[in-house]
Amino acid sequence: MPDPPAMTAAQDERGMRILHTILAVGVALVIAVFILLLRLVGPYVPAGSARPIVAYVSSAFGGAAILSALLAFRPLARGRLRAAPAEHPWTNATRGPAILVWLVAESGAIVSSLGLLLTGSMLPAAVAALGFVTLLWCSPGRLSPP
Repeated sequence: MPDPPAMTAAQDERGMRILHTILAVGVALVIAVFILLLRLVGPYVPAGSARPIVAYVSSAFGGAAILSALLAFRPLARGRLRAAPAEHPWTNATRGPAILVWLVAESGAIVSSLGLLLTGSMLPAAVAALGFVTLLWCSPGRLSPP
């Protein structure tokens, strides 16, 4: 079976931008649907019982994922992109760390938005918004060196 034709640098960059956009739109839709469900149904955890614990735990896990995306995986992705040739920066060695940054930031936003849905608390909402902003901030253009 012959190998598929190699992609050009522009096609690689376009593919990464499309993937990042899909992930960002997905997070925005998840947060929007959870807020809508919260408005229609209300918090799923009964008042008083474990609601604060669920809010704090979901915020802590979401915040830890966001911090690890920013402090551990983003520098790894930027380092790989700096070492890549300038005419074709998006190779197999650089795609993986960039996608890892996006997926970890996305997971933090989704875990926190789930805490919002379960509790109705503003702390998970703030962490979910921070995860969404982190995902937008780590776009392909911002990860690659100038």
